[in-house]
Amino acid sequence: MVLHHGDNVLTADRMKYYQQTEDAEVEGNVHLERPKEILKGTHLQINLQTEEGHLSEPRYYIKEGKDVAQAIFCYLRVKTTTG
Repeated sequence: MVLHHGDNVLTADRMKYYQQTEDAEVEGNVHLERPKEILKGTHLQINLQTEEGHLSEPRYYIKEGKDVAQAIFCYLRVKTTTG
């Protein structure tokens, strides 16, 4: 499944999107691609308006090395767990 939201593309095996609140519950091969970074994991709960949420078993990739500080800040806004 694929969900486009602004410059972000969210893909996963299963997805629930609540249009009124802009919340998404995503499971299985979660892949969130943003302009400067990629987040991957197994389960994601996120509000697409605030870009705040929870990602399980996170893997993080920076696309552009010159913007590392900004990319890390964006990453920290998504709370993560590894278990």
